[in-house]
Amino acid sequence: MNPELTSNSSALPLTSKAEKDDALAKARLAASLKTAQDYEQDTPNRSIAEISADLAQVRLELSATVSELTSQLTPAGLTQQAKTQAHHKLADLKTQTLNFKNEIVNGNPQAWKVLLTITAGIAGVLIWRTFK
Repeated sequence: MNPELTSNSSALPLTSKAEKDDALAKARLAASLKTAQDYEQDTPNRSIAEISADLAQVRLELSATVSELTSQLTPAGLTQQAKTQAHHKLADLKTQTLNFKNEIVNGNPQAWKVLLTITAGIAGVLIWRTFK
């Protein structure tokens, strides 16, 4: 394993919640930077202590990944994701509307054609519903 991607603190017993949270944050970062090749590296002549430390680090990284996925799949996490997506879509719609308005104000003939087509469609529906 890449030494710069691993944390030696995983071999130490974690006593406080802050230490555990810090170790999980480091493991989450390490796991996000690694590729499958980092886990598959075969380094000969490793001691039992090195193998144990690597296994402990991989367990910690796996725990951090599972914890992150679990937090994203909670109802509150899913609600937050939906709110964020809706906010982005609303912001995009607002930008498109303002751009369209600016095109109308600037006299873009294509924008005017779109506006007149929409207006004609709405008028047609209103007339059809009136005489229905």
